Amino acid sequence: EVRLIRRRQQQERARAKQDAAVVALLEGRYGRARQYADEALAIPQSSGLAALIGARAAIDTREFAAAETLLARPDAQVPSLAVPRLMLEAEMKLEQGQPLEALDLLRALRKEAGSHTAALRLELRALQGAGRHAEIPPLVDQLVRRKVYGAQEGDYLRAAAHAEERQDEEREEHAVVD
Repeated sequence: EVRLIRRRQQQERARAKQDAAVVALLEGRYGRARQYADEALAIPQSSGLAALIGARAAIDTREFAAAETLLARPDAQVPSLAVPRLMLEAEMKLEQGQPLEALDLLRALRKEAGSHTAALRLELRALQGAGRHAEIPPLVDQLVRRKVYGAQEGDYLRAAAHAEERQDEEREEHAVVD
């Protein structure tokens, strides 16, 4: 009975630290969010969710090695956290200037969870970063249908993608001529 009470107290402490980490993250206090997440993870019986919260804060402060360490924890690798983990990994790759790696992670995410709005927004950023402008208009169409962008914004994004595509073609033509 004592063991059960202690375990419950540990879980409550871990949950309180995790909740404090979420509040700090939402307030934009990334250092404090990392601190609370680390404190939650130090408590036995804590959830892998605290690792994801800490990783989110680390990404926002561009501490990518710390984020990778948190995302690689066994408790963050559980199947129930696969979707948010893949989202964080893809966003981290984008922040590191690796859009092709982000696209690979987003493909794995689509297999895991189908297509959802936040992933489509990340995919748009990744396609723009990778210079794959021809793939952008159909994606923008999906985002307009989901009301992420208005019709005017969608038109602008499609026009920008077409303009970039034309510039890429002109650069290729000039490279062949030279």
